[in-house]
Amino acid sequence: MTPAVPAPAPAPRPWGRAARRELADAIARELADTGHLDRPGYEAEQDRARPAAGGAVVLPVLPRDVDRRQALATGDPAEAAAARAISAAWTLAATTRPPRGSAGARRARQGRARVITATGDGWSIAARTGGGPAVLLLDDLPAGVIDLASTTALAGLVDALAAAADRAARG
Repeated sequence: MTPAVPAPAPAPRPWGRAARRELADAIARELADTGHLDRPGYEAEQDRARPAAGGAVVLPVLPRDVDRRQALATGDPAEAAAARAISAAWTLAATTRPPRGSAGARRARQGRARVITATGDGWSIAARTGGGPAVLLLDDLPAGVIDLASTTALAGLVDALAAAADRAARG
């Protein structure tokens, strides 16, 4: 009898522009639903569902991509790529006519906040206005979610990208 050969591991999903933008879009959806689908929202749903389930927890607290964000450590090899991406984001924000699809904005589910997405060569940003989370995704850092909270003038960048998204929408 021939011994069983284990099945090969699935090939890792290639990381590149499409995967980066897909993750940025997923994070933007999460940021739009903050206050509804975040951990307190799930816990509130569980509290409402407990009586019908005899006190059991019935809904899992689902992990969110935005919760994977981490600041870059000083000296991290991705620091230079992040600095280039932030510089490119400022350039995009200052563009009179941003390229179609380079910046977008939509209303968040609750409140007056907007969710901003911006993308360029090798980078994508997803952010929530009003001091909400902002993350950077880089082709140089596959599946990494960089927290931009410590970035100087972050609020200014997010507001400038929101204005660029408005200009892009007007064509």
